[in-house]
Amino acid sequence: MSIIKSIITKIANMFGLSVIQTDKSESDYSNTDYISITAAIANRLSTLTMMDSTISVKGSSERAKYLNNFVKGTLIDKLDVAVDVALGTGDCLIKPYCDGERVGIDIVSNNNFYITETSGDFIKCEEFKRKSDIYTRFEVHKLKKDVVDGEYVTALFIYQIAFKNNTLIDIRDVPEWADLEPELVLTGVDSMLFGRIKCPTVNRSNPNSVDGVPITYGLDSVMS
Repeated sequence: MSIIKSIITKIANMFGLSVIQTDKSESDYSNTDYISITAAIANRLSTLTMMDSTISVKGSSERAKYLNNFVKGTLIDKLDVAVDVALGTGDCLIKPYCDGERVGIDIVSNNNFYITETSGDFIKCEEFKRKSDIYTRFEVHKLKKDVVDGEYVTALFIYQIAFKNNTLIDIRDVPEWADLEPELVLTGVDSMLFGRIKCPTVNRSNPNSVDGVPITYGLDSVMS
């Protein structure tokens, strides 16, 4: 078992979850050693898709104005890339973040998030190497009904999990992540606070699979 799979298994066991066994399809999208047909098709289709797409936020409040500016600027720019990535690899996540001053969007590739059998996701958020040690940070997003402040409500629980190599550590022991809350509970939400873009191509080998497949899925022999 690889280190990353071992870590994912440990996280799943911590929260009483199990990771859905996936059959992510490989494509030539990320290969830069030669001209990628998958990348070329994904890029062209994403351009056409976004040219015909409009997103707007209705309302005249300051909040609506802010969101409209965010959509027209940051979000649209990132969606161009996200749609390209989803068509080329099968799927991806778009995940908002705030650095204290501005809101941005991260694109999480499909090899960096793991869907569980319940309403939840593991997201590999950050990784760095210090000397010979590799530090990896994961987020676990879990939407569930629970008692919060004395009331039984639907809430989103976000857990920050850190590993040093293959060993679970306290995230506050890593200076770069010391300001992160180990557990954050958000009420008043009924869905995950990120979006998933999935390529519309059908996974013909497994129609019930949770994974998306690249736009050129099943055309390997034709492209070669």
